[in-house]
Amino acid sequence: MDGPGAVLVNLLTSLRHLPPAMHSVLVVMALTWLSWFPFFLFDTDWMGREVYHGDPKGTIAEVDLYDQGVREGAFGLLLNSVVLGISSFLIEPMCKWMGARLVWAVSNFVVFVCMAGTAIISLISVHDYSGGIEHAMGASEGIKVASLVVFVLLGFPLAITYSVPFAVTAELTADSGGGQ
Repeated sequence: MDGPGAVLVNLLTSLRHLPPAMHSVLVVMALTWLSWFPFFLFDTDWMGREVYHGDPKGTIAEVDLYDQGVREGAFGLLLNSVVLGISSFLIEPMCKWMGARLVWAVSNFVVFVCMAGTAIISLISVHDYSGGIEHAMGASEGIKVASLVVFVLLGFPLAITYSVPFAVTAELTADSGGGQ
């Protein structure tokens, strides 16, 4: 049997031969990426709509607010990348000190707290304006700063997500005889 179906069948049947702990790694990675993708896809839009109360299809003032929020979101992503780069140098010492699995667990908890923080920031931002999000113009400085702090804090667990799960996978499969 050839084709994409054969590849999928081969992939699924090979799961039976993985070490038992590998299934946990796969589940945690899948759930972790389910939390990251909405952030990657909607973070600047979230800043434009929820934090700055803009609308890309609204009045000129609403479009300007949305654009300002998107620019601020892009700046937040820049800060996120800087933190990611710096924290990449700290991962190995942390893993030696605390263990890779604990470092990974802590980073997933930080992601949870930050994602919950985005919901809280949105609720506070909307609540600050009695007319609702569609009538609000601009955002308070505290909300803007809190939003940027979330972007910054997410740089640390993102660096861990890019490296530690693969190190854990290597540890778990080292005795399997596979690989290079």
